Amino acid sequence: MRALTNDTDIIKQLVEQNDYKTIHKLAKNLDEQGIVDGTLMLSNLYHNGYGVKQSFKKEVKLLKRAVKMGSKEAEFLLAQAKIFGKGAKQKLAVGFEMMEQLSTAGYLDATEFL
Repeated sequence: MRALTNDTDIIKQLVEQNDYKTIHKLAKNLDEQGIVDGTLMLSNLYHNGYGVKQSFKKEVKLLKRAVKMGSKEAEFLLAQAKIFGKGAKQKLAVGFEMMEQLSTAGYLDATEFL
């Protein structure tokens, strides 16, 4: 097996092959190194149930970690989790406030969401 790397071409190839076990190992390795892309990748696996049992709670835990790393994408996804109550207690006011702050900061996905 190839050494784990954050090479996006390798990840695309693994997705095409539906090799989510290897993607999980790669993402976990990156997350453990404090690389936010790995944390986001792991959260996506748990959100969709790819190669792991679907768990919105685990997804939210990972998103919170990615927010602490400075990820606006994670903040956007966490706001959605709060708005829709998936993996987090539904808190509409908090979720929409987060979206408004992201939108004000120029995060286009939040602007489009609102």
